[in-house]
Amino acid sequence: MRLGSVVAPVLRVAGAPIGFAAATLIRLIRPVASSALQLLVVSDREEQTSSDA
Repeated sequence: MRLGSVVAPVLRVAGAPIGFAAATLIRLIRPVASSALQLLVVSDREEQTSSDA
């Protein structure tokens, strides 16, 4: 069975709600994403320096 023929009917019905949920999730994550990435970089650097010692 082909994936497209299975997914197409679902996307016709659920495509808009899935898109709305994805857009909402992105809007919620965007304000904290930069800070979260900075924390990851700092923690990764600390981890690397502690493993080098």
